[in-house]
Amino acid sequence: MKQIPEDFIDKVIDEISNDGDPSVLEKVTTSFQKEQPILLQYTIDMLSDLSDDAKELGLFTILSIWKCYQDLFDKKMETLTEDQVKAKHASSAKWLETLGELDEQTATDEMFDLENQTQPEIYKYILETVMVEDEEDEEFDKVKLDEFEETGLFITAKTVMDCLNFAVES
Repeated sequence: MKQIPEDFIDKVIDEISNDGDPSVLEKVTTSFQKEQPILLQYTIDMLSDLSDDAKELGLFTILSIWKCYQDLFDKKMETLTEDQVKAKHASSAKWLETLGELDEQTATDEMFDLENQTQPEIYKYILETVMVEDEEDEEFDKVKLDEFEETGLFITAKTVMDCLNFAVES
């Protein structure tokens, strides 16, 4: 599978943020709804119990991920079924549960191991957005996530990434 480079992700993020113009996000959301309606519904459902700031961060992150795949892989994606999305979510949840059973250093090493990811730069973007405080990130510098929100956003974004990898590979 073609790798999504970091500079491509940055370009998409800049394009989507477009100085806060909501029409750009609406356009990306509409394309996501049209091409992957079940995955978008999964995203909305998973973000529903989070704070408004966490929802906004999560939706922006997932729309950015979607747009990266959409722009790079264009029409080569299979439309996902509910069973496929549920299976990817279960796999992500099991992986996260397994990490919780490891000692802290091993779990951290596993969590931040980019080499085992199909799209390492997308995974890195998820980690940096959800789990790593970045003083240089001005857009969401006021979003402070509690552990529940971090876990919820992480598993949602990782599941979306895994689903889109599957959709491209199918």
